[in-house]
Amino acid sequence: MFLFKRKKPNKVVIFIHGLENKPPKKLLRKWYLKSIEEGFLKYGYEFCHFDFEVVYWADLLYTEPLDPLIKDNDHPLYLDEPYHPSVASNTDAAGDSFKRKIFDRFEKFIDGFFLSKNSLINVEYIFDWVASRTFKDLHVYYRKNVSVDKKSEESAKKIIRRRLKKVLTHHKDQKILLIAHSMGSIVAYDVLTFMAPEINIHTLITVGSPLGLPMIKREIFKEFERDYTTHTKLPTPENIINAWQNLADLDDNVAINYNLEDDYTINSRGVGPQDKLIKNDYEYNGRKNPHKSFGYLRTNELISILQAFLNEEEPTFINRLADYWKDLVHRD
Repeated sequence: MFLFKRKKPNKVVIFIHGLENKPPKKLLRKWYLKSIEEGFLKYGYEFCHFDFEVVYWADLLYTEPLDPLIKDNDHPLYLDEPYHPSVASNTDAAGDSFKRKIFDRFEKFIDGFFLSKNSLINVEYIFDWVASRTFKDLHVYYRKNVSVDKKSEESAKKIIRRRLKKVLTHHKDQKILLIAHSMGSIVAYDVLTFMAPEINIHTLITVGSPLGLPMIKREIFKEFERDYTTHTKLPTPENIINAWQNLADLDDNVAINYNLEDDYTINSRGVGPQDKLIKNDYEYNGRKNPHKSFGYLRTNELISILQAFLNEEEPTFINRLADYWKDLVHRD
């Protein structure tokens, strides 16, 4: 009797979550898929099942997941923003031009403030103060160690990155579409740049990303051991081979520096971030959250990118050979 391994699908969609504690991985994956399915149906696409994996790293920083069965909103594991279907009728509005102009001017000012080499302020102290009080996971990522086991500790940055690298390595022979939300986009950028440059990513989608914030860019510049100035751009990872789409809601405070095209260069394949303003319609119990992942996942813009990826025809043998040769040239 012969045993055959089931052949992997040739495409995979990988999602890495963002800041703060989360419900259990299995439930979170279910809610992500429900959000995507909702978007498919809303915009007239036929939903088809696809290979979908969630990179879950909340358990590295939190001892227990959030519990949707807890009703006491003062309980530390109370889940205040579960998946909820869209209640908005129009989710395509990308925000008014006046607000965009204000944000663009703010970006130039804040970049000059934080990225100047001759700044009179202690930028490191400001970053640590803001992050430790507002974005605690981010502060842990850049500044803290976490337990590996009972006997040892390691930097949170390395441990979280390894979680994503492991998943990417497992799927390295497939065509990968990577969706990174919030702080997950920082982890994704770091892994593609510093840990797994040999693993090709067909398409990267960043949603609600803080990669445009000068404090984050400063940290990346430090890892490159390069000077950080308002005139220096960061590189797009070479292993993104088709597109980097960056989706942001103007009301999303985490993505307030939404314009990544100004901050990242195009790689040798001609790929760089393409910014798209969207409307995140997440709302629960009358409270809106334009940063919520569920709202981003069901937007027309993200669903269109995903649909195109899933429907892309497989290349012929000659095309695959040509792509293989290009990869060898890029790696050399």
